[in-house]
Amino acid sequence: MYSYRDPQLNDTLGVYSNIYQFLQSYQLNKENQKNLIISSIGSMDQHLLPSQVGTFNLDLYLQNISLQQRQSTRDQIFQLSQAKINRFAKYLSNFGSIGVESIFTNSTQNLPKSRQYKAISL
Repeated sequence: MYSYRDPQLNDTLGVYSNIYQFLQSYQLNKENQKNLIISSIGSMDQHLLPSQVGTFNLDLYLQNISLQQRQSTRDQIFQLSQAKINRFAKYLSNFGSIGVESIFTNSTQNLPKSRQYKAISL
């Protein structure tokens, strides 16, 4: 997970470290399942202007992403279930204990004081 030019960095890092708790208590029903699927597919298959199609396909080529891989991702999105959300929450809960927070910055003035992280000054 990442955040870009975040004025509330400490709050954001707190949300990231506790997101697994939200997912553990999240109850998937048909309505929000439908909304999650639609928004996921919508972000994956955005409408492109003719001038954007070439750049999009070049990006796929440079990232070595095939049409079959994109379809496989779509298929996985359509198979969203409560069990998968619970497994992802468990994964995220483990990630917090082994993850590394890195902050790339040009100033160390406003960095959070109460967190352990690696700051890289640019």
